[in-house]
Amino acid sequence: MVPVMILNGPDSSLALEILGYEFRQPCGETYDDNWLSVRISVRHPRGNWTSVDPSLQTTEAAALAEWLAAIGTEAEVRALAAALADFAGAGAVAAERP
Repeated sequence: MVPVMILNGPDSSLALEILGYEFRQPCGETYDDNWLSVRISVRHPRGNWTSVDPSLQTTEAAALAEWLAAIGTEAEVRALAAALADFAGAGAVAAERP
């Protein structure tokens, strides 16, 4: 399951989808090894766009997961938080990738 978060407004939406680690194989640098590739999709009356970039570190994903769990009550928010936490691990080092 790919973790996806979708925020919907009356006429717009924002979706974040974690695709995995930026690099298939660790390079040995903790900072570089822990970037996650994220697809960002926006739907807006003035236009839609999508981008894929290494946008979150695993620690940032963990912080986002904690924040979502704290504010959310719906099953989807909790599922995303759990999935983000899986990527983040306990400080996720590249050698411990799923």
